[in-house]
Amino acid sequence: MERQTLVEIAVSAGSVATMIGAMMYVGSSYSTSGELTTEGGQMMVAVIVLFVLLMFGVGYVLARADFESDAEQVETDGANGA
Repeated sequence: MERQTLVEIAVSAGSVATMIGAMMYVGSSYSTSGELTTEGGQMMVAVIVLFVLLMFGVGYVLARADFESDAEQVETDGANGA
């Protein structure tokens, strides 16, 4: 598997894990009797909006990343880095 694909998978999985963690935190901190409070609902919407913005930023950075020159550098340096 290519390095670019591995980086994209790792960053995406990390972002999703962060969102799930934030949603779990909001759910546990802003609930009463098993129901989400009004403030908790607003916080959940904020978490979702931040997740969308995070994924936009991650996608932009990954799209701008120059994986090709990194691969060329590894090929020209050789296995021992000299």
